[in-house]
Amino acid sequence: MPEIALQAVVSATSSDPRHRAENLLQPDSGGHWRSAAAGEKQISVVLQLAREQRIHSVHIGNDGAAFVEVLVGAAAGGDFQVLLPMAAFLSPGESRAGTGLQRVRLFGPDALVKAAAERPWDRVRLVCSQPYCQVPPGPPRDPEKTPGTPRDPEKDPRDPPGPRKGPPGPQKAPPGPQNPPEGPQKDPRDPQRAPWDPKRAP
Repeated sequence: MPEIALQAVVSATSSDPRHRAENLLQPDSGGHWRSAAAGEKQISVVLQLAREQRIHSVHIGNDGAAFVEVLVGAAAGGDFQVLLPMAAFLSPGESRAGTGLQRVRLFGPDALVKAAAERPWDRVRLVCSQPYCQVPPGPPRDPEKTPGTPRDPEKDPRDPPGPRKGPPGPQKAPPGPQNPPEGPQKDPRDPQRAPWDPKRAP
């Protein structure tokens, strides 16, 4: 069956400046649509079709979402209806390990909601969810190895402010009782008397 032409992006709840939702309008260009911030659990986009038409199948190329749901609506108004119920693209283990992120799946008529597939629509809403992985895949960044990122001594207890203190060195023992000097000494009671020898004292 021929592809349905996508005309414009009506709205997007989140969009990375380098991976904008407008990339969905040109699926053959290799571009991706990603959230503006890492860790967003759910994002959605509304696409305007070139004209009203029935949708018989859906071909989805994933980029990190664990679940994708497709709804259809009309520019004239009204509520969106589910065309493709929430479909799984990644398991919890794959989400956390960062494997199989760009899986492609094709959903035929049997996978679509019959009531929505039998009517023509001119708008499509894609809802992408990722409840398992809150951080984009990749090794964690070590702040100590990041150039130009000084450490805050108030937040990093490993490097307290002020000069570093080295290990304590040997300390002097407190003075103890002094031994009396050897040899004759003067009698403190009478400075005129001869030196007093403690060895000869009775």
